[in-house]
Amino acid sequence: MKFWKYSGAGNDFVLLEGEHRTYLDSKKVKFLCDRKFGVGADGVLFVSKVSTSEFKMNYLNADGGEVEMCGNGARACVHWFCTQNNIQNANFTTATGASYKGNLLGPELAEVTMNELKDENAIDVADFITVQTSYYVNTGVPHTVLLLKDDQQLESTNWMERAPGIRNDKRFASGCNVNFVKEIGLGKIAMRTFERGVEAETLACGTGAVAAARLLKKLKGWNEIEIQVPGGTLVARFRSEDCWLSGPINQVFLGNINL
Repeated sequence: MKFWKYSGAGNDFVLLEGEHRTYLDSKKVKFLCDRKFGVGADGVLFVSKVSTSEFKMNYLNADGGEVEMCGNGARACVHWFCTQNNIQNANFTTATGASYKGNLLGPELAEVTMNELKDENAIDVADFITVQTSYYVNTGVPHTVLLLKDDQQLESTNWMERAPGIRNDKRFASGCNVNFVKEIGLGKIAMRTFERGVEAETLACGTGAVAAARLLKKLKGWNEIEIQVPGGTLVARFRSEDCWLSGPINQVFLGNINL
């Protein structure tokens, strides 16, 4: 079985053609994502071609569970699909039927629309940790965003120790991703994310970057926000009715594996 290994600012994926989705159960997905015995990844992407300019994306986390959306994974799919079909732009849908647009901006740069915005502050998350601002939103998947105070350091290891308790809190029907955010300049933030399904800190999270950007747009009115994550830099741009997420995307290698 042929696969492609992708990295989007350190958020890494195994990408497969959609035909393999039918026989890859959660056990095989976990094996592929295992960094000791498999390929190693935060999740597995399946790309199913609909036409020369449209595809469907399915995404399974490293724990084998399918989730609705992955921003950096979507950018990987756009890069792969556009490269395979020698095009610059593509439309795609996800497992929920949500529609997105994507553009290949360069050999290692892609952007996608991230317009999903649901359940904004529908769940009170202010009691978890005392921070400057607490925010809950679903940008394709649920996120808690915690904007730190000036005297709170983002680099503290304590945040990742406290994150699992928030991620698994009973107020979330299916868990929640947790983002710790620090304003570092005009139009610039730094962020660390604990991702459900991976059950650890990841080097980047696209939907989390957009969730944080949504909060800063509300608070500051910023229309372009640079999000520095441990694996690199993502940019959220609010243009007309669309929110675009862009950043580096690299095909690390391709190979074959026998499952």
